[in-house]
Amino acid sequence: MANSQIIYNRYQGRWAPSGQMTVDAPDMATAVRLMSIKKGEPIHVATLETNVYIAASVPSATFVTEARCGDISGDSIGNVYPASSTVPIGNTVYLNAVPTDQYEFVNYTNESGKVLATTSEYKFVIMEDVRVIANFKEREFDPKDLSIDPIISKLLRANHDDGNYEKSQYNQNHISVTTALEDGMIMATVTGDINDLKSFTSTSGRGVAKWIGILIDTQEDYTKTSIYYNGAMLPDSEFTDANYLGVPGNGTFILWLKAEEIAVSPKLINIYTTDKQKKVYVNISFKNTNQ
Repeated sequence: MANSQIIYNRYQGRWAPSGQMTVDAPDMATAVRLMSIKKGEPIHVATLETNVYIAASVPSATFVTEARCGDISGDSIGNVYPASSTVPIGNTVYLNAVPTDQYEFVNYTNESGKVLATTSEYKFVIMEDVRVIANFKEREFDPKDLSIDPIISKLLRANHDDGNYEKSQYNQNHISVTTALEDGMIMATVTGDINDLKSFTSTSGRGVAKWIGILIDTQEDYTKTSIYYNGAMLPDSEFTDANYLGVPGNGTFILWLKAEEIAVSPKLINIYTTDKQKKVYVNISFKNTNQ
């Protein structure tokens, strides 16, 4: 509790960080009584040579913060500093919300949804335990104005070290990929005989399917800019794997898809960079020639 009052003449009191009340009393022979405005009960204190120390507990409250975007929460969206703390009642709490690259700050609300502030820096006087929610939204990109120009093709050479090499290479040899631009979106069409493709087990634990490898060259250097695929930053391994298979370019990665899935429901993905704030939408479908 920060707001206390000395009930005697001219004496002034203050709460020390240790949780004690320090009273400046020039006449130490005088018994001092002070009253907590919060509790309204007098506290008797002893006298020392210089100051009076009251060993009294300080009423406190705890605040907790949360970064949220719709139903999603966590530090992948943003962070609030400080995240939580227990402080004396009556103190002023200062919060600062910092979004991650894919999000932007909207407002602070309480658990009931009441808007507390619309700026990322927010201060309030704490009087009780409270949860403060920092709301974010996905950063908006205009694909027509801020677009990557990726080159999409099929993977030509499968991994010789993979136990599924023969089936994987067979599938790659029996598909083709074409692209077209429609309303700012890249429409990629994989063509092949779905019944002729081979099924095999993914080495990454994603199950059995008629796997096909699609190459996406972002034409961005991943060593100089972060590249994101559907909201997750692609690790260096995604690009080194492509380089291992002889795929040129520092911004090319392999997207493994289930042919039978995209034949029924096309896959919509988005790719974007953070430093240049570019984004592009890609729709990948499968055209079955055996129909």
